[in-house]
This record gives sequence, C-alpha cells and structure tokens, in this order.
Amino acid sequence: MLNYLTAGLLLAAGPVFADDIVMFQAPSGNIHCMMIDGEYAETRCDIREFTPSFTDFPADCEGDWGDSLGISPGDRRGRAICHGDTVMMQENPVIGYGNSIEHGGMTCEIAQQGVTCFNAGGAGFSIARAQQAVF
Repeated sequence: MLNYLTAGLLLAAGPVFADDIVMFQAPSGNIHCMMIDGEYAETRCDIREFTPSFTDFPADCEGDWGDSLGISPGDRRGRAICHGDTVMMQENPVIGYGNSIEHGGMTCEIAQQGVTCFNAGGAGFSIARAQQAVF
C-alpha cells in the first residue's frame, strides 16, 4: 500500500499528484490510470493494446470505445467510457506490480495480469490486455 502525505507532492517512482489527481501507469506501459478526489471523484484507466471485451459500440458514442473503464465512489457498477481523450502520458510514474493505491474513496491494485479498481462498495472494473470487465 502506498501512502502520501500531501496533495501536490511528487514522489520519485510514485504517483503524480496535481491538486486532487493521482496519475500512474503499470510497469508494462500498456495501462495508465487517473484517480480524482473531490467533487468530481472518479477513477479511470485506459489501455493501449488489448483484445476488446466491449464490442457493442454504442450508437450515441462519437469517440473511442472499449479501451477506457471507470468508476466513481457512489457507482454500483464500473463502466466502459466513450471518450475523445486519454489519460496515457509518458510522464505518468510507474507503479510496480503487487502495489495498490487508495485515493478519492477508491482503490487500484496493480498486478501482472492487469489493473483492478473499485470503490468502497466493491463496484469497479478490471482492465488487462486479454480481457476488460466491469463489476
């Protein structure tokens, strides 16, 4: 478990803090995540290379689909995100396998098989090259 003293603190080999935002990537560089605290609390992870699990492209989505999953503190289920942006940034610090991060009432666990994020109610998502799921 990683613990941090203050928002705005940048730790070497730790997540980037900017106000209430934590950003990081898995060691493979294939999965990047952003955790937001406060009024707009949300956790989102994007994946670059993957076999899509979400293949029913929504008619109302005018962006990318299936490569981004999210959860908010009060959600009862994670969700796939229709988006036109990304949280993938080369400067996102790498968080090693076997670590977890808690921020904004949500937790992300980083494993070789992928990243799993969930809220206090247990709802969330898992994102990996082989499969993406919401629960």
